[in-house]
Amino acid sequence: MGVLFSKKTVDENKNDTKTEIVVEQKPNGQIVSEVYGTGYGSWQNAYTSYIEGTHRDTYSYSLINVDNDNIPELYVYKGYEAAGDRIVSYDESEDHLSFMQFSRLGLQYIPNTGLMYKDSGHMDYYPVDVYQLYKGDVYLLGEGLYGALDRVNGQMQLDENGYPIYQYVWKGSRCSEEDFYKNIKELFDTDKGVLAHDEYNKEQMLSLLRTGSV
Repeated sequence: MGVLFSKKTVDENKNDTKTEIVVEQKPNGQIVSEVYGTGYGSWQNAYTSYIEGTHRDTYSYSLINVDNDNIPELYVYKGYEAAGDRIVSYDESEDHLSFMQFSRLGLQYIPNTGLMYKDSGHMDYYPVDVYQLYKGDVYLLGEGLYGALDRVNGQMQLDENGYPIYQYVWKGSRCSEEDFYKNIKELFDTDKGVLAHDEYNKEQMLSLLRTGSV
């Protein structure tokens, strides 16, 4: 029988981060999440309502601690790469539920900081985004792009060994590979990021929310 917070969730608290100084500050960025609804009374009721209203057979779920407000976030694994994944957050002060849809799978986060990172894409075209969850809303902190961006007649450039030559863009401007990853590191320490993944099917997660166990 599982408990409301799994061992994996508890272990997340062991991760320290150099970004702790900014956790309590309102992010300087654009809100990119959407409000799903209000008036739930508790995060358990909010997530229950969300799952019942949006579930598809391919979906599975987990509770993760993205920020440090003592309310877990609901991670939604949508079942296949192209469908992406989703983070759902409840703000107790406003009693509202918000969600953020990510393209493709592979959400990383640094537990208890609010910081999230997406490095997704395919076929030598990879968008990169850094986000912060703050009081139920997701803010975009920085965005970039790397891959075989310079193509001639649709064909990518290759080096002398036949490998694609990558170009790098950060916040709309070309930059070096070194500066690209430096900019990411300033916002999100990828060495401390953990991958979100599913643990429960619909029935198990609803039981967890309603009773504290599965």
